[in-house]
Amino acid sequence: MRRGPKRQLHSQPMALATETGLAELDACSVEDLIPLQPDHVAARLYTLSPGACMTGPDPAGSAGQFHVVVTGALVTAAG
Repeated sequence: MRRGPKRQLHSQPMALATETGLAELDACSVEDLIPLQPDHVAARLYTLSPGACMTGPDPAGSAGQFHVVVTGALVTAAG
């Protein structure tokens, strides 16, 4: 990753879905926790039902991406 300016961004506290709650979802949702900044920094909470697929934003112009799973599991295209 490119070295960039150091700064801290914070979001409001959020409620996380439980595994039972995820299993009962009818639709997926996306919530901006930190809106997209001019330097492409952002934080989004994706809530997906079991077996759902999602594609994150295009990383072009950014210094990289992190995907953190807080409930459930993640399967990547690489296997």
